Amino acid sequence: MASKRLDNLWKRLNRDPAMKFIYSEFLREYKNLNHMEEITNCNYSNGGYFLLHQGVLRPFSITTKLRVVFDASAKTTTGHSLNDLLCAGGVLQDDLFSILTRFRKHQYAFTADISKMFRQIEINPSQRKYLKILWKEGPEENVQVFALKTVTYGTTSAPFLATRTLQQLAKDERENFPIASKVLLEDFYMDDCLSGASDINQFMALKKELGELLLRGGMTLHKCLSSSSSESDLYPFNYCEKQSTVKTLGMMWNNCEDSFLFDISTSSTTESTKRDVLSQTARLFDPLGLLGPVISKTKIFFQRLWLLQIDCCQKLPSDIAQEWSSFTASLSHVKNIKISRFALRPNPKEIILHGFSDASEKAYGAVIYLQSACDSSDNNTFLLCSKSRVVPIKNVTIPRLELAAQLTRKVLNALKLKIDQVLLWTDSTIALSWIDTPPHLLKTFVSNRVSQIQELTKEYHWAHITSKNNPANLLSRGIDAQFLVNNQFWFQVPDSFNSLDEL
Repeated sequence: MASKRLDNLWKRLNRDPAMKFIYSEFLREYKNLNHMEEITNCNYSNGGYFLLHQGVLRPFSITTKLRVVFDASAKTTTGHSLNDLLCAGGVLQDDLFSILTRFRKHQYAFTADISKMFRQIEINPSQRKYLKILWKEGPEENVQVFALKTVTYGTTSAPFLATRTLQQLAKDERENFPIASKVLLEDFYMDDCLSGASDINQFMALKKELGELLLRGGMTLHKCLSSSSSESDLYPFNYCEKQSTVKTLGMMWNNCEDSFLFDISTSSTTESTKRDVLSQTARLFDPLGLLGPVISKTKIFFQRLWLLQIDCCQKLPSDIAQEWSSFTASLSHVKNIKISRFALRPNPKEIILHGFSDASEKAYGAVIYLQSACDSSDNNTFLLCSKSRVVPIKNVTIPRLELAAQLTRKVLNALKLKIDQVLLWTDSTIALSWIDTPPHLLKTFVSNRVSQIQELTKEYHWAHITSKNNPANLLSRGIDAQFLVNNQFWFQVPDSFNSLDEL
């Protein structure tokens, strides 16, 4: 099978000379870097596994325009693939939401990734027979057998092996590089680093330590960007001046303006199907919920289609199709939205976390803000994150509070920051009375949830807010993108927020 796939690959490469050159160069580099070795006398009876491979074009990548990916999921004559027999291992790093949330607490921030991280980690020689590939320099050349010597992307165990190696390196070098070891353990998502500091001296120490720490493991950082271009001359990495806006963990970050940006591609058609709606919804990648009201509207719309029992390939009814077309057209406005990455005042004396929750007959949601102050007359409030869900049942009074409590706990765990006060707001007086009631006095359904909320929020303060001042209203109803642009009610909450008694 591997031989046949190689022949088919060369048919494609011969049709595309540019791809043929890049593909050959990629594997030539693989060999020159000693990341694979040729097996001159391959004994096929000794077992092992041959990985299939193909090229994936990455035209927008700065460094690697084509990556050869390896397929360890192809089944052999035994009926099993290599991936069927490998263990995936556990998840060792924080999730995307936590790392992006923590990224917003640093006054000075940077992003970088480890160059060829997987390929800096060697595989035990006895296991390399399971990482063999076939290759030839031309369609008429002799087929060569190579064994990959390093952790290989495409294998089930690769992410665990790589992240486990990073964590071991951090633990081994903790005494020599205390700051960088903490970053390596907490601020990496696979090979991507999003970190920083609130003090320029700490920032300088961190970037110096991190580079030296990774060198101890034979790794280097590249594609590094800082939130301040004036610091580029102090940066030890290959500071990238080609782009001011890059994607970091899927989020567009302009490091010169230190802002998150959004640009959503849309496809307009008058004959959309349910599949088209799902495809468009998937393009709205917003792990922090900064565009929460827009995301909420897509969820509400898709639930309507589900309730109408419309098939995936079925054209939408004309009235619904027109509504969807209007919504997708409005998505072009998100390119006008800029959100500050740094969600605090520099050197704040006090930090208050505010959580708001709301529900409608369509959806419910929670949104978190950070209020920071240098003195009593100088404070700012920044949107941090939000979550929303469509309503599964009519009565969502308690689920809205559950979501707010869970999101608040998630944020506090992610920030690893001293918060002076946590205030949770809702416009439901009934819900507030339940929270103050001993659970055993309530009906079972309510009792179980109230008990959980009380446990999650026992150190926080619940308070009432009027509906007109509740930014979570936008989550529970959803809005089109053009109405979110410059919407200070969402991005910084009402002016009266600075006087909490007025809420």
